[in-house]
Amino acid sequence: MNILRLRVPRDRRRETGQSLVELALAIPVLLILTFGIVDFGMALQRYITVTNAAREGARFGIVCNTDSAIQQRVSDYSDDLINPADVTVNWKDASTNSEVAPCSSTNYLEVTATYDYNFITPLGSFVGELTGGPLKLSSTTRMRVE
Repeated sequence: MNILRLRVPRDRRRETGQSLVELALAIPVLLILTFGIVDFGMALQRYITVTNAAREGARFGIVCNTDSAIQQRVSDYSDDLINPADVTVNWKDASTNSEVAPCSSTNYLEVTATYDYNFITPLGSFVGELTGGPLKLSSTTRMRVE
């Protein structure tokens, strides 16, 4: 009976550092990927919060509430992520698109909420320095007065 045998080199001293070199090359790529995922996920979550807060403020405002009450509602809905000073409330005429007094049936309300997202990972901070500061998140919601 003839058994085929594979030859395994007994002297493997030349390959002992290979896995360490591969790990050293792979770690930076994996860290960059992980940091990018974390920062993108957090920025997306904040953008969704800003969008929903602006929508809630517009919905609250179209039943004839004051501008300051609308701004406070947006701030409260975002769990104080957005300052009331970062909320813009505009009452506009539907046909001419010019600013008018609030609470007329031909008007619509436009609520704009803005938020400056500061990156949380070192990679995001580096990207923020290249782009000139924090990422500006903004959302505008327009609704007709009821």
